[in-house]
Amino acid sequence: MSICRPLPCADLGSAFCPCALASAGQCVYCTRLRGEDRCACDWAGVCVLLHRGGRGAPDAPGAGADGREHVQRSIDPPAVVRRGRLGTAAAARTLARGVRELRVLATHSGRAQLARPGTFVLIRRASRPDRYDVPLTVAGVDGDTFRLIFKVAGPKTRSLAAAADGEGLVWRGPYYSGLIGLRRLLGDRGRPRAAVIVTRGLGQAVALPVLAHLAGRGTETTVLLDPRGWGGDFARRELEAVGGGPAADVACMERAGAATLTAALRLRSAQPGAQRGAVLVVSCGSDLQHRWLVGLQPQLRAANGGAPVQYVAVNNALVVCGEGVCGACIRRLPDGTRFRGCKADIPPELLWPPQRGWGRRSAGALPASEATAREIGERDRDC
Repeated sequence: MSICRPLPCADLGSAFCPCALASAGQCVYCTRLRGEDRCACDWAGVCVLLHRGGRGAPDAPGAGADGREHVQRSIDPPAVVRRGRLGTAAAARTLARGVRELRVLATHSGRAQLARPGTFVLIRRASRPDRYDVPLTVAGVDGDTFRLIFKVAGPKTRSLAAAADGEGLVWRGPYYSGLIGLRRLLGDRGRPRAAVIVTRGLGQAVALPVLAHLAGRGTETTVLLDPRGWGGDFARRELEAVGGGPAADVACMERAGAATLTAALRLRSAQPGAQRGAVLVVSCGSDLQHRWLVGLQPQLRAANGGAPVQYVAVNNALVVCGEGVCGACIRRLPDGTRFRGCKADIPPELLWPPQRGWGRRSAGALPASEATAREIGERDRDC
């Protein structure tokens, strides 16, 4: 079954709202557009229904003058869609074994929107059909160029890695759903004064714009890097330069990593003049890493002096169309309800709730069963 209650949408209030889902009566946020009789949204300053012209759900059944059921059809404003734009491969280099960096020259006026943390694009070489579109995180923006960092794995990324300097590219975006819990990172109300970024593998590409955003807001940030992921620590120097301090090593999904994380929080709380308050933990890695960090919430809260610990995590949902229409991004919550992962922005702890007795049984380590170990190895190869 699908979630009925309104969920925050990554595109809510943006230039791409209302989207194709709203036109199809499947808006993840507006209950009226889903055909319900009442408005049940958590007012965010934007009314999707009004943006759509106040017409409600399309193809809604109603009674005609003759008393017979018929379908009301009205001319609705077209959905705002992201169209393909032309770009040029400006420079490419290898950062680590199997990890490539590609700079794309794009003169589109909306390129500044690509600097938002968690933004990704769908991109391919202009000589390839649209089925070669691959979703890649924007690791940075510099003038007319934006930077992509990706793992060379399948035919899509191999084709993109072979792009020559000056070759034409087709990209679509920006998409804003690359992070789950993004409102906690961007919101001004109750924003944390300190943050801890835990990154591993290709998650370092996501950590770079997140760290730049936090540093620009004056947030005290600690970076913990697990060098055992794909590509090692290829972004360590840049993370340290942006964050203004060393990036400490951490062993994710192990007891030693849990001890490192709690020690970092205790050290921050013990510093003279440190202000107590909520701490933001940003997980830039696999879903297993997200689950591990959420499971450490009791220990992290105790290390933070009892203050809340909020989570933001990389969205690893499958992406095909990027608009939630194809359904490839649908994810399932532990209670069986489903949501569209490339649209809905839910708290990570709702998607990966702590397991009962986890902390007492493992003291911060994932269960060491053979199946889990095999799954960790498979996810690490992809991340």
